[in-house]
Amino acid sequence: MGALPVAMAIPPNEVASQHQLTVASLRLNRMETSPENIGFYTLKKLKDLFKQESPDLVIMPEFTFHIGDGNGYSLPLFLDKTPGGYKTQEPTHQTIKHLLANARLLAAQHQSSLFLGTFYELGTQDNKYYNTLLHIDPNGQIVGIKRKLYPPEGNFTIQTRSGIPLRVLPLICGEAWWDIVTDQAGERKIKVPDWVKQGARKTPYDMLTHSLAQGDLDFDRLAQTTQGSEKVEGGKAIEWLKSTFGFYYGEYLPYLKPHAPIIVSDWGREAGVFTGDLQPLKNYIIKPDYTLVKFDARDLV
Repeated sequence: MGALPVAMAIPPNEVASQHQLTVASLRLNRMETSPENIGFYTLKKLKDLFKQESPDLVIMPEFTFHIGDGNGYSLPLFLDKTPGGYKTQEPTHQTIKHLLANARLLAAQHQSSLFLGTFYELGTQDNKYYNTLLHIDPNGQIVGIKRKLYPPEGNFTIQTRSGIPLRVLPLICGEAWWDIVTDQAGERKIKVPDWVKQGARKTPYDMLTHSLAQGDLDFDRLAQTTQGSEKVEGGKAIEWLKSTFGFYYGEYLPYLKPHAPIIVSDWGREAGVFTGDLQPLKNYIIKPDYTLVKFDARDLV
């Protein structure tokens, strides 16, 4: 009988890299594009990102694929459900098909998940308009959709290279604070949607992503201040930012894991990755067109 094979130890840095989760949030500027070119602009920024980084997940602002038709309307996306996810259906415009095909190819080439959109979707069954985000997985497949003001459908779990699954709570702009109530003390609070509570009933979410089109909260300044890379005078402005951040996301924290990141992308180059308590993050990068942070996924689950 031959000798048994000797188990080779995996170097610690290689183990860490297998568990690493790299998340990027695009920082886009409306002034650099137009309604007719917004999707091509976003796709270029995605390609530029992948030339420099290797993110496992990329999010972007709301409306990034609402392509203008030149007459004040957006080109529609039509989706059909399949056994493994979703696919485009006629009469989806060729421009939308082209952009989506290129984004799916990018995801597959770089083994990355994309929270792509939002798109102007017309429902094939009800002919209703939806403001829709697509989850493109590392195989380039549409595996989940999130319509604004509706629960996610399909798959919104991403995995590290070592196979650690992470459940994502995806939000689109104002749906996060759509319902505001006043408690007995007269304090205004956000009422968390029931579908969020139901989704966290067994297990809290591992991260929250938020695709915005607000441009009225300086997430960039908040991120730089939190990271200690910007020394800001005028403490009241920073305290206001922190207070507003707490108002936006504080009511969601009970439905997230203790160390869950909150990943935000907004127009006006406002983007950032935060913890609920706004503590500095390790391995955080702020670039002109994106922010990027690297986590050890074992710290999130």
